[in-house]
Amino acid sequence: MYTLVSALGNPVQAFGRWEPIDVADVPLMTLYRQYRKFLLLLKTPFTQQNVTLDMDRMASQLAGSPKTVAEFLTDNGETTLPTTVGTTSLSTGVVQYIDAFDSGYSVKLADGITPISDDYLDTKKWLYLQKPGIDYQKFYEHVMVSINGFYHRTDFDPNGAYVVNAVKSRDVSGCATVGLVNFERIGKLKYYSITKEMLYKQGGDTPYKDVVCVDLGTSHANKTLVVVIGGYMHICDPKIIYRMSETTFAIRFNQINFLNRFLESRQYLDMTDLGLDVYHNNDTKVNVGQLTSDEVIERYMTMEQSFVVLIDNPNIYTDKIPVMNHSAPGVYTSGIKPDLPMVLGYGRLANHIWKPYHLRYDIRALNGVKDNYIFNTTDWTETPNIDDKRIPAYPTVGTRFSNANFLKIQADLLTVS
Repeated sequence: MYTLVSALGNPVQAFGRWEPIDVADVPLMTLYRQYRKFLLLLKTPFTQQNVTLDMDRMASQLAGSPKTVAEFLTDNGETTLPTTVGTTSLSTGVVQYIDAFDSGYSVKLADGITPISDDYLDTKKWLYLQKPGIDYQKFYEHVMVSINGFYHRTDFDPNGAYVVNAVKSRDVSGCATVGLVNFERIGKLKYYSITKEMLYKQGGDTPYKDVVCVDLGTSHANKTLVVVIGGYMHICDPKIIYRMSETTFAIRFNQINFLNRFLESRQYLDMTDLGLDVYHNNDTKVNVGQLTSDEVIERYMTMEQSFVVLIDNPNIYTDKIPVMNHSAPGVYTSGIKPDLPMVLGYGRLANHIWKPYHLRYDIRALNGVKDNYIFNTTDWTETPNIDDKRIPAYPTVGTRFSNANFLKIQADLLTVS
């Protein structure tokens, strides 16, 4: 008969990790209930060859069985099972971050260059990235690009990669740092625009300032759902994003700290399409009722820096690793190599660079200040207008400058050898 060597299981709870499990004396019906997927690593009866049995292939026969795994293998005897030759091993893939300039990319205006895609016609506000030896289709399918910490859509042709409207963002901010977040080790990316036709209200009347529902029109089952909202990425973030069906999901908009994000991001992104009133005596003033209206939030959800990315791997997880900050803005120190995405303040990517220094790494990030706005000390929901005035005696938060965390995006990888 087949001999049990070991087993691997993926628990049913949200973001459950693959793990070695002890199954010999556990009833099969319990295993099917506790694990969304589990594998038995076996040796064949005669040749003692290592094989793997995916128990999904046996679910129709065994999902309700009270037999233990040991009893099942004994009763099965020498009957051939639908196994795969080889031993399945578990490893971890991790998303990597690099700075485009620091890693040797040529970054220039894309004016006059026509991309393969017909989705966009005006490339005058795009950037064009090139580096010898890069497969640009593979780049498009695996790399997300951040301009000044805000994610932008991309495109490609055989000779380079485009960053959509990155120059427009540079014109607003006066700078253009280019960060590359590489998902190659964990999965392939597919981008989807968010259109106003996709948006609808929960229960038919819940205002968008509380919840925004999205019908993507394509299945996100067995994939990792990434939602970029105004340039801020949400991945494995159930506090904000939750799935409603295979094609729909909801955004708890009242949990994203919208006012602070808006004041931060309008220093870097073109927000004119939101259609907000302009106050010439105070150009930072914002009407709260207008900003949080359904009309403006709909425009925010459909702006160029709001989109969905599906990753063809459902087994993705995230961890946050604190980074030590200093008494200067944008200066940090790490004991581990800073080749992970680093997140500041309200969720903006740091677009950092680094260098080794005395058994550690010195890190520099764009604008490491987290503003302490006066309106955060009041019930701003009852205030008609807010602006970017800060508390004069203590204008920045915490230790004067923004805390930072590495965002470790990782996936369990199963390989057969």
